[in-house]
Amino acid sequence: MRFITSIFRNFFRGKEVEEISFDEDIGEYLDKFEMFDQEGENITELMGNTEIYVKSIHPTCLEDISGIEKELKRGHILIVHLTGLYERPRECMRAIEQIRGILRFVGGDIGHIVGGETLIVTPSFIRIWRE
Repeated sequence: MRFITSIFRNFFRGKEVEEISFDEDIGEYLDKFEMFDQEGENITELMGNTEIYVKSIHPTCLEDISGIEKELKRGHILIVHLTGLYERPRECMRAIEQIRGILRFVGGDIGHIVGGETLIVTPSFIRIWRE
């Protein structure tokens, strides 16, 4: 418990924040934080108590791409394995373009994982670090 207390004290050092008692449940304190998307919409309220998952999907045809939008709106992070489409380059490129179109509509980010056959697709409130 002392380790967690020191992390919070170092994080908030020099910042004006309400005084918290470390006797209270830290989970309750963290629940007070809110997340906002690019348009300023409160994501915390939209998602409620929804858990965020990292999901792995393996599309084998373009129809399988349609479920990505629903998953991103729920706040899930997707690992998209394109190996099922990789042998059909045209279909693979169309799938990537569909994913980009979904991201333009709902927001979010996309990145390649080493090898190029796998993508990571995130909802609007999560960004992928690029060096």
